[in-house]
Amino acid sequence: MKIYLLFILSIFISCSTNKAVVKTSVEEIRFGSGGGFTGKEITYTLNSNGKLTEGEKDLKQIDSKTTLLLFKEAKKNKIYSFNEPQNMYSFIVIQSKDSTNRIVWGLGSKKINKDIIDFYNHLISLTK
Repeated sequence: MKIYLLFILSIFISCSTNKAVVKTSVEEIRFGSGGGFTGKEITYTLNSNGKLTEGEKDLKQIDSKTTLLLFKEAKKNKIYSFNEPQNMYSFIVIQSKDSTNRIVWGLGSKKINKDIIDFYNHLISLTK
């Protein structure tokens, strides 16, 4: 009987960890960088459940307070438009149910809004 209860409890816990911990109109945030000699792009994804991944690899679980803060920031910037990649570029993709906004800028760009750079730097700091 105890084993049965543990089994049921483990299923319940594993199912509940997939639910969103933050509720905004933003579903996920993808960010990273690319370009250069190889043209390789590195993409990280932060889901609304706080799971941070690089490609298919799970990196870590971000606490709900930080996740909420980042998703609120993403919501503020989900209509910001900037697409000026250069040889080396950084990007943020804000995915909502109804839209996808890809913000791309070249390394060292002075034209992009400073708030976007700060947002990106906060996101990148999570990957370390």
